[in-house]
Amino acid sequence: MVQLLVQGSERTIRTRTLSMSMEQVDDRISRIILAHGCAVEFEDSDHAMYPCCDRLDTDYSLIAPIVRVINAGNVDMVRLLVNEKGASVNVWYQGLYKSQSTRLQGSALQLAIDLGQMDIIQFLRDNGAQEEVESWWTRWFRTWT
Repeated sequence: MVQLLVQGSERTIRTRTLSMSMEQVDDRISRIILAHGCAVEFEDSDHAMYPCCDRLDTDYSLIAPIVRVINAGNVDMVRLLVNEKGASVNVWYQGLYKSQSTRLQGSALQLAIDLGQMDIIQFLRDNGAQEEVESWWTRWFRTWT
């Protein structure tokens, strides 16, 4: 069923589906989605199509899969996304309400630090993660100036 849905969907929808699956305890659905060529990151232009906040206290629709899996504390899936699928460790997120973190926005590394996930923090740092990263809208704004 998951295979059929993923194969017939637009890229942004597939990545949103992957992102949402990352917070599940059982990662079988995430692995099926990844096996069918799903992009592991959103493109900056995707954000122009989605409102920043759909509703208060509801997570923003375009939170990168790596951010959601860090939020879930799944170091093995973080490794898979980075090592096998090429996900960036330097992503910025906003609108993450469903979290034990007090941060609503920031970098993937800042989220891991706030959640005290030592294995993930070390892995991210070993792979070049920075605490301060540019947001998609900062990059977008720079293209217009």
